[in-house]
Formats: sequence, structure tokens, C-alpha cells
Amino acid sequence: LALLLTQIDKVILSRLLTLEMFGYYMLAWTVAGALYQLTGPITQAYYPRFTELITRGDTPALAGAYHQGAQLVSAFVAPAAFMLMFFGKNLLVLWTGNAGLSDNVAPVLILLALGTMLNGLMHVPSMLTYAYGWPGFTVRVNAVAVMVLMPAILWVTPRYGAIGAAWIWVALNVGHVIISIHFMHRRLLPGEKWRWYGVDIGAPLAAAVLMAGAFRYLQPEVISRPAELLWLVAAGIITTAVAAFVAPELRKTIIRQIHVYGDGFK
Repeated sequence: LALLLTQIDKVILSRLLTLEMFGYYMLAWTVAGALYQLTGPITQAYYPRFTELITRGDTPALAGAYHQGAQLVSAFVAPAAFMLMFFGKNLLVLWTGNAGLSDNVAPVLILLALGTMLNGLMHVPSMLTYAYGWPGFTVRVNAVAVMVLMPAILWVTPRYGAIGAAWIWVALNVGHVIISIHFMHRRLLPGEKWRWYGVDIGAPLAAAVLMAGAFRYLQPEVISRPAELLWLVAAGIITTAVAAFVAPELRKTIIRQIHVYGDGFK
């Protein structure tokens, strides 16, 4: 179902869009899909930890690990996603060297990056349901999502093209973050939902959008390609560092490691 959810749009759009527009959409998906490379290693590492703590019945430690994992995903995925949203066209030009191609791909990339970021934020909660032995929840959620996605794309694409299909991906994942989280937390870790919203994803996302937006606003109008690449690298690193520092669990780890290294140099 997860594979169908992430691939069915390509199958449908290959029939509804011109070859040129479908190519733009696929290029945007290729770039936005790279965000999953950031979530996968984190969630796979936390899954056995969740299972261990559930088996022990250690709910406080489980809640701590859950929030730490969620903050870690947010601190890596949100800065990368907002960099794609604010600097997507710049990155595409640097990658392809084709300004016309970038002009057509960038608007779709912004929406797909937003939707993929929201989808990535749901991976740690999903791992928690698997660790509890409740895979039926994700099965039902994905089944409903597929049933909504297919007719929505068939209705929207002839009217609005690739942009319309990208908006469906955003709307679908907004529903995940709002509805799926509510029902998951009603059964699992019921007292932790608002901490997930406010601290685990809210703070890192706010920091990431402010920092990436500031770098976009301050970027010089005329800039060479090497300087632009350096600017984007600096923006990505600083945005990620700030997003990590505003996440309480990650901030504790960062400060602890600084103290460890500081003591090692003494």
C-alpha cells in the first residue's frame, strides 16, 4: 500500500500529462524524494529501540525515545525541505545548467517537497505502531489514502495539470499529520500528542523556515555560481544546526557532546 501510495500518481499522470510535463513532474519527484534518504536511517534505527522499551513496559523511556526520534527527523528533514522550497530553482540550475527546465520544475518541486516533508514526519509515529504490533493502523490509513488519491488526481490533473497533482500530495499529507496522529495517539502514548506537535515538529519547522527564508531574503541579486553554491551550502548547514538546537532532546545531546569534547581537550 505504501508503494502504491507513492507510485500511483506517476502511473496516472503518465496518461494524463504530455510527455514534457510528465518529465518535469518526474524530475521534481526525483529531487523531493531524496528527503526519504534522511528519514529512513533514523526510523530504522529507532524501531528496535521502541520494541525493546515496549517489551520492558518502560513507558517513560519509550516516550523519551519517541520524542528524540521525532525531533531528529524534523531537524534533518525540515531544513532540507525548506531549502528545496526556497532555493529549488537555484539548485536545479546548478545541477542541470538549464534555466528553462528549472523554471518549469521549481513550482512543482516546492509542493512535492512540502508534501514529502510532512510524510517524512509521520515515519517515527508509524514505527511506533509497528513496534506495538499494530500494523493494521497503517494499513487502514494507507488504504484510505490510496482511495482518496486516485480519484482526486483523476479529477484535478485535467483541470490544473502537474501543479494540481502536487497539491493533492500536500493535502493528503496534511491529513496524515492532523488526522492520523490524533487516532494514533488516542491509543498509543495518549499524553504525548501535543508535545509531538509543538516541540518535536513545531519548533524545528519554525526555525528551519525562518532561517531558510532569511538566507533567501539576504541572498545577493548578482552572484557567481561558485559563490552561490557556497551560499547554499552555508544556508543548509546553519539552518540544520539551528533547527537541531531548538529541539530540546537534540540540544541536550549537543551540549553534552560539547562538554565531553571540552573535557577531553583539558
